[in-house]
Amino acid sequence: MRWVKVTRWILIGGGILFCLALAAIVVLLPKQPARAVRATVTFVGPEPEGLPYGPTVRIVARTADGRIGQISVPARQLRCKVGDEVRATSRGTAIHLDQSSCAHLGRYD
Repeated sequence: MRWVKVTRWILIGGGILFCLALAAIVVLLPKQPARAVRATVTFVGPEPEGLPYGPTVRIVARTADGRIGQISVPARQLRCKVGDEVRATSRGTAIHLDQSSCAHLGRYD
């Protein structure tokens, strides 16, 4: 039964080394820089799930190169419509729309 204990320790050590190698790859690989882009709103519509504090609206926007991003905002704070241009951030192939472009979220001073 000694070989069972040795095998168990080898597997535990290998798992720890694998996790450390994975963490090193995530930390050491360079990230793509974020850049500001503009996106045109192509869809504004209700979200199917209802929330206890009010309905939400889904906003879908497309950049000039065809990438699509979406956000959800409370319906009572909606202030954009189809065809409006909104601010967005592009990092690699991902597009993140700025919520303050389509919703009046108030000030946080």
